[in-house]
Amino acid sequence: MKSDNMNFTKSAFVLSCLLALAYSSPVNNYSSRESLNGTEGAPKKVQHVSAGNKTVVTEFDEQHLEICPGPMQEFVSPVRGSPRCCRMCGPGTGMLRLCTDTDDTQCIGCEPGVEFSPTTSATLKCQQCRRCQDIHPLATTRIVCTPTTDTECGCMKGYYMSVNNQTCKPCTVCKPNEGVIRSCEWNADTQCQACPAGFWSASVGDTVKCIPCKTCSENEVVVRTCRENEDALCCPKTNVNCTLSPVFGFVRACYRHLESRDTTCSEDTTDMLTTSTLFIK
Repeated sequence: MKSDNMNFTKSAFVLSCLLALAYSSPVNNYSSRESLNGTEGAPKKVQHVSAGNKTVVTEFDEQHLEICPGPMQEFVSPVRGSPRCCRMCGPGTGMLRLCTDTDDTQCIGCEPGVEFSPTTSATLKCQQCRRCQDIHPLATTRIVCTPTTDTECGCMKGYYMSVNNQTCKPCTVCKPNEGVIRSCEWNADTQCQACPAGFWSASVGDTVKCIPCKTCSENEVVVRTCRENEDALCCPKTNVNCTLSPVFGFVRACYRHLESRDTTCSEDTTDMLTTSTLFIK
């Protein structure tokens, strides 16, 4: 009899320990200003996804696996009361007050231009819109914040926003004999490429293109071949000065137009050079 009593006492003790472990749980603390997700002591929850009546179990709770009946409900463990299905606030709105045993979730619309919320949740509040000037002094607002989307920032003309959206950098300027493959955009730098054979470029900037070299016709004399930063210079054979031998004098018919980077001689610019040779740069 004494042995039976001892066995009963041990069994009761073991049972009480198991029950204590099963029902013990940490106390949840909820910050009224921060999201319930990811905070220390955040309420455990299982989010109900309406598509296909599928239940998504979050990292906060793998025990309370429960499917809420409504497509706009979320399983939440509030600070006060038992875990229950609560109404979710849609995009453009945020949680004002968490649900309780007696009251459902209270939602509030995000203030335009000040707050936004792109998600559907029973626990998330509206977030503050990004201020571009806080990112960089040269940052500007590309797209104004709406109740469902955050502000999109860019940079002043001549600058672009870096990949991590943390600073504005100056756009690369293409050099002579380079052409722009892609112009500088709000979130990407200029892409330059050396002009291939048969093309040239003399300008400097972030929008210049490589220009095809001019080909002199059979009725023209090649005064200068196409170079990396200069086009070919042609002179009509009908111009008498183009046919003179360089020994006795060279063409000045193209001189004035050469200075302006014109590649075609004109009949009315037939001034002769008095020296024996003209070195065209």
